[in-house]
Amino acid sequence: MTRPGRGGELIIAIDQGTTSLKVAAFDLSGRLVTTATTPAGTRLLGGGIMEGRPQQWWSDCARSLRALLADPALEGARIRAVAVCGLMHTLVPADAAGRSLAAAVPLWADQRYRNEPSPAYEAVSDRITGPSENSCVGRLAWLLDRDPALRSRVRHLLPVKDFLRFRLTSVPATDHYEAEGTGLALDRGQAWSPELLDIVGVPAACLPPIVAPDRPAGEVTAAAAQATGLPEGTPVVVGTSDWHAALIGSGAYLPDRASLYLGTAGVLGAFRSREALGRLGEAACLGAVTSTGSALDWLARTLAPGAESVAELAEQSEVGARGLIFLPHLMGERGDAIRPDATGTLTGLRLTHRRCDLVRAVLEGTALWLRAVAAPAMARERIRALVISGGGARQPLNATIAAAIYRVPVIVPEVTETGVLGTAILAARNLGILPAGAGWVRTRRVEEPVGWLADRYAEVFETFARTERAMGKLETEPVRPG
Repeated sequence: MTRPGRGGELIIAIDQGTTSLKVAAFDLSGRLVTTATTPAGTRLLGGGIMEGRPQQWWSDCARSLRALLADPALEGARIRAVAVCGLMHTLVPADAAGRSLAAAVPLWADQRYRNEPSPAYEAVSDRITGPSENSCVGRLAWLLDRDPALRSRVRHLLPVKDFLRFRLTSVPATDHYEAEGTGLALDRGQAWSPELLDIVGVPAACLPPIVAPDRPAGEVTAAAAQATGLPEGTPVVVGTSDWHAALIGSGAYLPDRASLYLGTAGVLGAFRSREALGRLGEAACLGAVTSTGSALDWLARTLAPGAESVAELAEQSEVGARGLIFLPHLMGERGDAIRPDATGTLTGLRLTHRRCDLVRAVLEGTALWLRAVAAPAMARERIRALVISGGGARQPLNATIAAAIYRVPVIVPEVTETGVLGTAILAARNLGILPAGAGWVRTRRVEEPVGWLADRYAEVFETFARTERAMGKLETEPVRPG
């Protein structure tokens, strides 16, 4: 943490994630001054239910901003701009004032739309190519068909970060990455599709204008200033999705370096080139899986409720977790395909196994599954290094495992929450502090691949892959009585 630089001028970045909200203050040299994190209150239940509560997001955001601005480190500082990022593939129906019309909205991993398909979803599903985009339309159609009155009441249909930004500014807007991620846009998110909106039954006027992520989209209103403590009139930059913000905050472009983001889920990707990073062009998702940090959180709750971290236990085990194999499909799966019936599996258990082995198996299983999904793209792109970020980057063993299984150096940045850093970079670009393509990515350390460890993990991966193939058959083949 630092004191504010350049006369105490600051940028505030907001990141609404799946399981936590992060707000952070950066000085104008890109140094993190202070941060605050709040649990997101995500509701996880059986039957593929994952819900978020938009009104709680806003109240938590306002409360967290007030707490952040009360930090003595920010005393006397001037807030130059605010920017927001948030979880993808989720739309919030809101009224004219920006209040959510749904107490809870299904998030990116919610699978109920597959068990209760709506006519609207069936009509558009064969016109959409990406699985995540497809499921976003499915969840939206499910929500609207479940409560038909929403179609007549909705005035704004907003991605998550744009819902929060609307509450700050009363100005509707989104960026092309978020628009593309809804599955309702054309030309890589440059325009909304009238045909798809008509099928889903949503007026085009409900969708926000699409602008560049580093452009301003309103100013903090008097009401928002009173709620948050932000100065009225502070410019607010439109921002982007949490994943694209993490790419920006990692300085990730092919083939030099890719972003290995380990949050609730795991995603590996990068901008297509240095030039694409500079102009906020095309980004490539090399692999995305459903459960990463969420799997470790589940284990922490199961083994040691209230423990801050059980990851340190993994150091007491050994490579391969003494024969334990963990398949991390705790919320269904999206990595290789949309697989709502995929379940988590732990195999190889014996009486000699201890808690540390279970933790090691979970860490390794989540890493090996993302490696399995991303392997073809990694080989094709010949990536030279990875930048590890997200909550998983705080656990040194994750960087060691990643360097071994991908056989490339893993960069651990100074700011591991690259989503908030990338969001601050977008605001800095708008202010003219950073030119296009420049960033604030600073390296804390580099984890180099170790030959013997890479060879050992190659053996573990073969066992993991065999287990995955065997268990995958149970999703499609009924179990018959013996």
